[in-house]
Amino acid sequence: MRMLTIGSTGPEVKTLQTGLNLLPSELVQLAVDGIFGLKTFERVKEYQVLMKIVVDGIVGRQTWNTMEILLGLLDRIVQTNQSRDKIVSVAKKEAEGQGMLVHAKRRGALDAGKNKYFRAGHTQLLEYFRKAAPDPNNPGKTFFTEDDIAYLSQENQLSPCPSWCGIFALWAYKAANIQVGNWILGCGIDSVQRFKRIHYPQKGDIGYVGGPYQHMVLIERVYLLRGWTMIDTIEGNSEPDSAIQKKKRSKTEILSFYSAFL
Repeated sequence: MRMLTIGSTGPEVKTLQTGLNLLPSELVQLAVDGIFGLKTFERVKEYQVLMKIVVDGIVGRQTWNTMEILLGLLDRIVQTNQSRDKIVSVAKKEAEGQGMLVHAKRRGALDAGKNKYFRAGHTQLLEYFRKAAPDPNNPGKTFFTEDDIAYLSQENQLSPCPSWCGIFALWAYKAANIQVGNWILGCGIDSVQRFKRIHYPQKGDIGYVGGPYQHMVLIERVYLLRGWTMIDTIEGNSEPDSAIQKKKRSKTEILSFYSAFL
């Protein structure tokens, strides 16, 4: 990296400004415009004080060297945010498109050969299970009983199809090409490789809602509303039809949170 000072311009200045914006500061956030002006100069001096190096507002070798760890962190943050965005985008498209066909408690088309009714949207429902809970001995299939997933036993009843809220959330990760483990029979999302329990959720993380039914939700957005922390979710196996729905919940409704980005 070349030396930068007031009057410098170009991509290196943008890199500097982006890195400085990651740090806590009593000064204003910098516009990432590639122009080394007075505000950037003051932020550089603040950073140099923090790092206990020469405070001259000039970004030379010593200042750049101390920023390497910060810039590496920036790269990881950018990549993680891109992955989170992709997971949410995949789930949203499903909630607004193909996944709208899934109503696992409703009757779909008649399978005349078996004289049984499919579940509404059974093809897409099978896709969620096959991707999230694949059968290692039968490629392209799930280790769950596929007829239980595909066929409706009784109107307004999900059984014998397994609950698929966690399956849908894990499917979104896999459909977004995020490297995570497969669903484990009889276990929750915290047993899936890479997922760990966290306290402060972000978009793309998974939440667990307690009774009366155990339920998992994919987090689309976390925000404040009149002093309350609110969470927009995308949920598979959502009542009353066992469908995919977008909902708004208070953070207090969700008992625990899990992330694969640690």
